[in-house]
Amino acid sequence: PGPLGIAHAIGLARDFVGDDAFCCVLGDNILRGPALADIAREFEEGSYGAGTMLHRVPDPERFGVAELDASGRVVGFEEKPEHPKSDLIPIGVYFLRRDAFSVIDHLLPSGRGEFEITDVLNHYIPDGRLYSPIYEGHWTDAGTVPSLLRAAEMAAEDDAAGRLSRPVSRPVG
Repeated sequence: PGPLGIAHAIGLARDFVGDDAFCCVLGDNILRGPALADIAREFEEGSYGAGTMLHRVPDPERFGVAELDASGRVVGFEEKPEHPKSDLIPIGVYFLRRDAFSVIDHLLPSGRGEFEITDVLNHYIPDGRLYSPIYEGHWTDAGTVPSLLRAAEMAAEDDAAGRLSRPVSRPVG
């Protein structure tokens, strides 16, 4: 009946995922930098229950925002705050294990009426099972016209630098 949130959408993948650790990448996220496979391997080899990559943005109020303690450790996430506590956001790449489905099953809708992924991530913070490295590459979402333009500019920069794969010409016939 309408959008119910990222956590709800992830919950719909329960039968597909089975018992494996998995990664969910939101379709409007554009990344250029470290290989996701390497980052996923770090998550999978650890004792983490959930994870995401953090990235600094100029407009954190549009996103979930990480709150850090004095040592720089994540102590919580707040969804689309009016007054963000940092400029670090969890980008739309989530690493999860099977037990995340039981966390999702017990979520209550937020004030926005959605099941928030930040609530899932918050669940793993108290016992130190949240994986949250800072993503050292370039990231943008393509969910707004300005961010879609930035994604196109990133692709144009990559193309000009020869970083995009080029199609191979093949004879016809």
